[in-house]
Amino acid sequence: MAGFVVPVLLLLSPIYLAYTTRRIVEPKDELWHFGKLVCLDLDTVDFGKVKSHALSWTIKGFFLAYMVMALPTAGTAIFTYDQFDILTNPVHFLLLLIGLAMYADVCFGTVGYALTFRTLDSHIRSPHPLLLGWLAALSCYTPFVLMRSGGRSTTAKAGSCGGCGWKTNRC
Repeated sequence: MAGFVVPVLLLLSPIYLAYTTRRIVEPKDELWHFGKLVCLDLDTVDFGKVKSHALSWTIKGFFLAYMVMALPTAGTAIFTYDQFDILTNPVHFLLLLIGLAMYADVCFGTVGYALTFRTLDSHIRSPHPLLLGWLAALSCYTPFVLMRSGGRSTTAKAGSCGGCGWKTNRC
């Protein structure tokens, strides 16, 4: 497969570069400053823009890996149902429909997140610069919640819903 992909990318790269160079609104953006840093032209580098560029790609790499890994899990959940059980038990049929909705959501989210490019004007504009904002967001993020609980879902505990432990009577 790599024997096919690499030549195609090499052929399409000049076309992509020409297209983006003509349509770019701000030519000296984060990527330009990152390129200057790589070329060791430190006089013209804006390190704030380099930091923003690095944070954006860190965010994309972190969450895209999670989304790609969620696809098989969501797919397995809906493709392993017993057909007879689905037809005879309305609760299992409803769970299948919810699983299908979640699978479609993860598929669209993964493809949409993978296509966040400047060319499509769908790139990450600016990552949140404060650590407290990241700690608040990641405190309820599923992989970290599962790590805190030893791999068990915390929604099964009586009196709390979700990974944050909010008290409720509806669980």
